[in-house]
Amino acid sequence: MWRVTLATEFGDGPKVAEIARNVHPEMIPSPGRQAEFYADLGRSLMAGSTTRERGLATLLHAERLAPQRVRNDVFVREIISDHLRRAQRDSGGRELRGLAWRMGIAPTG
Repeated sequence: MWRVTLATEFGDGPKVAEIARNVHPEMIPSPGRQAEFYADLGRSLMAGSTTRERGLATLLHAERLAPQRVRNDVFVREIISDHLRRAQRDSGGRELRGLAWRMGIAPTG
């Protein structure tokens, strides 16, 4: 799990998905720690142009596990905010705007 976190922080997007295949977060009894893993993985996937939808789905899974932790994670907020600013109608769409709204970063106008 720590390899996923480190690869995410170093910006190794494609490598993160590969590392994550060998990790089984469901074995960890803490939903909060599982959510951290999925949040890191989701952030990395959101950074890639071909894996954005999968990244958003992964972040939404993390949010279901530990809503407060994910919604208040400064790094998750940053990537959602970045994507929201440049999102086109079909880029992330309703799910992206919904997560941004629940985080309190959705545009009001």
